[in-house]
Amino acid sequence: MSARAELALNQPKPTIDGELSGKNLDLGFLSALVADLQHTAGRLTVEARVQGPLAQPKVAARVQVTDGRLRARGMAELKGITLRASLDGQRARLERLLVRSGGGQLAATGAARLAQFVPQEFNLTARARRFRLGVAPVTEATFDGRVRISGKKQGDTLLTRVTIDEGAVQVPKLASQRSLHATGALPDIVFVDPAARADQARMQRASGRRQTAQPTLELDARADSLMVRGEDLDVELALALRVKAVAGRAPRVFGTVEIRRGQVMILGNRYQVDRAMARFSGQPQPDPMLDVRLRHDFAEGTVSIALRGTLGAHQLLLSSEPASYDQSQLLSLVLTGRLDPRAGDSGGDKALAVASAVAQAVFGLLAKQVATKMGIDVTRVGISQTQDTETSEARIRAEAEIGKFITRGLYVAYRRVFGAEETENANEALGEYRISARWLLLALFGDRGVGNLDLAWTYHY
Repeated sequence: MSARAELALNQPKPTIDGELSGKNLDLGFLSALVADLQHTAGRLTVEARVQGPLAQPKVAARVQVTDGRLRARGMAELKGITLRASLDGQRARLERLLVRSGGGQLAATGAARLAQFVPQEFNLTARARRFRLGVAPVTEATFDGRVRISGKKQGDTLLTRVTIDEGAVQVPKLASQRSLHATGALPDIVFVDPAARADQARMQRASGRRQTAQPTLELDARADSLMVRGEDLDVELALALRVKAVAGRAPRVFGTVEIRRGQVMILGNRYQVDRAMARFSGQPQPDPMLDVRLRHDFAEGTVSIALRGTLGAHQLLLSSEPASYDQSQLLSLVLTGRLDPRAGDSGGDKALAVASAVAQAVFGLLAKQVATKMGIDVTRVGISQTQDTETSEARIRAEAEIGKFITRGLYVAYRRVFGAEETENANEALGEYRISARWLLLALFGDRGVGNLDLAWTYHY
């Protein structure tokens, strides 16, 4: 690297004339200067010329980066970074930016108008092809599409617009995503050590120095058709959001995110999206209003799931066509995927019916990994309330079942009954044979010598 500078200070308006040049400079030093950069690499070539009044010189420069690598905290590594940019006075140009991530790449070009090195207007166009986003919670998701970003400074406000002209996001299986605990500050914990008190005092002094005019960012993000695809969903999104961020305050979000059409997977069943919209109204802590309706065609009928209210305080509504089931039965159908034709009622106690359905869902999730390795197709739990035949006291009865489909219509299982009376089986072997859509043959025999053979016919109205 070489540099020279000449200052003329003995004039009414001091001037500067300087040059800077460097070739194949190692960019590894950047990770030592910026705390959030864990690793940087690459080669930098730069040529710059500074001329004119010292207070406001004219700068001309060309910058080139080759074989760049960058890994920031909380992000996937970016590789193969290539950059060519130039600056000529108040005009800056991004001639080429190429970044690779996860086997895909992103290419961008752009330009900006500056005033005292502060952007006054800018525009950027980027095209992505299988580009791995690499940021939680969509770390493994990839993006294909075209994005335009433009902005203009008005007073203390930077007006920015992001438009996704065409785009598709490929997401991994949602069930594989881990739910991580937040690592930031906890609102219910207050530190009183000297360092924490010094930080608090510094924040209070900074707050007292705030002026009425604060730097503001207004971001307008729009996408008329953004496809989001994966094993668990295939939907078309449309969004129209406006984000207003003022220095020192939480950003506020306005606008809507809508699913126009598509399908989502819930507990192994694929639901059609009739409508789904989240509406943001600028609360300090975003809590959008929800209007969601999903439906799935079960053998027992079409079940619809609706969400109303806000994300933080919403109401779940279940309905069916035909309207043959109560809410607890529908919940069981949604969570387990089927109604048990052998199950009795829950003594009229809806809380027990809901507990049974929830227990089934939890047991099913816990047993899924083991069951599949053992060749088991069905794991099921049921909770009900019965009456003791001698004392007439209420008793809680629980059943756990594991089973396998020998063929599409033939099912065999073992069932353990907890809380069984002396005249009831504690261990049972059972079987089902689906003769047709309406006819079902059921057989059961247990360790107390109790058994039965039933022929069931069903009709929904």
